Amino acid sequence: MSGLSGIAAVLAAIGLSADSKDSVSRAALDSAITAALAEGEKAGIVKAGNEVIKIKADATVAERGRAKAILVHADAKGREDLAAHLAFDTDMTAEAATAMLGKAPKGGDVKTSRLEGNVPNPQVEPGTEPVKPGDGLNAAVDGMVAAQKKRLA
Repeated sequence: MSGLSGIAAVLAAIGLSADSKDSVSRAALDSAITAALAEGEKAGIVKAGNEVIKIKADATVAERGRAKAILVHADAKGREDLAAHLAFDTDMTAEAATAMLGKAPKGGDVKTSRLEGNVPNPQVEPGTEPVKPGDGLNAAVDGMVAAQKKRLA
């Protein structure tokens, strides 16, 4: 693994490259991190004991900061479910996740009908003359139109 540093060394230890799309089990990743840290210790790059704890603590702080940046961003308001999904169920950067939040509709903005917004309500009321059985749809519509004309006149 010499010549590699950081995540590239960890991925190389488990047989993957930075471009790999394969999933890795948590145990395999932990094993690779331990191996990379041991090699770093041998090379004098990483000190045993406290250095490993500090690396893990720094990674935890960084991940919490990423999640917080997504959850408290102004664009998360009204999109709390999506913000939580992006923060906890993806590995997107905070910048990419908040950009996505800005493009997503807010919960109250989601239209439930394709007629919402642009189509005025015609305020059609039933005609004053009852439709007799057997008159059919055309007669019913004619009656409603005539009643509407009377109302508007």
